[in-house]
Amino acid sequence: MEKQYHIKLSSEDIGKYVILPGDPGRCKEIAKYFDEPKFVT
Repeated sequence: MEKQYHIKLSSEDIGKYVILPGDPGRCKEIAKYFDEPKFVT
């Protein structure tokens, strides 16, 4: 699958479900509730 130029990801690079916080500063706060969080872009 071809990567999308604006996020440099293809559909194989991400899971079926994602969380998109409105504020990037919340990423670490949200990630602490998951066993294996992965920041992708």
